[in-house]
Amino acid sequence: MDGEADRLERAEIVKREETIGLLIEALQAEISVIGEKNVALLTAVEELCSSLHGMSVILCKSAKDRTAMAVTLHQVCELCRNHNLHFSQFREMLALMREQGVRRDNVIKNTGRHLFAFDEDQVMCHLPSLLRPPGGTYGKNDT
Repeated sequence: MDGEADRLERAEIVKREETIGLLIEALQAEISVIGEKNVALLTAVEELCSSLHGMSVILCKSAKDRTAMAVTLHQVCELCRNHNLHFSQFREMLALMREQGVRRDNVIKNTGRHLFAFDEDQVMCHLPSLLRPPGGTYGKNDT
């Protein structure tokens, strides 16, 4: 029985090493992308960190608005990877977390308003689609 357990443990280690190798390759590919803001780089780093039982930290200047967008993206990725959220529900869950989640409570504690401090130009022209807040959740807000 011990021989079988050892074989299974070695197989798990090999599988894990292969997965980590693939994640490193994906990360290297994302690093080489030039041009647009590369959200896939964030998710590749987070996935690699998670597979190594590490953690990643996301911060922006004031730790509110851009951080909220990145944190909610990370949370939904985790739900897909580890908690069986179907990918078809990804965008819906992302919007729900940004509309009703605890990051909105953080914003009101920091500014007194329930709005992320993005203007229309920032949202439509400068934020990648996966980092955009849903309509009605952003506007003029003092940060």
